[in-house]
Amino acid sequence: MLGNSKPEAVAEAALRIGDWNDMRILVEGPHVRTWVNGVAAVDYVDPSPKFTDGVIALQLHSGGEGRMRFKDILIREIR
Repeated sequence: MLGNSKPEAVAEAALRIGDWNDMRILVEGPHVRTWVNGVAAVDYVDPSPKFTDGVIALQLHSGGEGRMRFKDILIREIR
């Protein structure tokens, strides 16, 4: 669903609470797509992106109650 910046319900259901989850993020210009444990979560085109290169941010939106850890991060440029 282009333009939807909130995860699809099926992706929310794929989240393994209390366990490690796999997340894939693909960014092509303003087009951002994500997958959680192999399930499509977000397909969004930002109409006015603030950053187009060189910036990576990892954050959690959970109302301040969440705890997040990262491991095995791989970042690569796809041409």
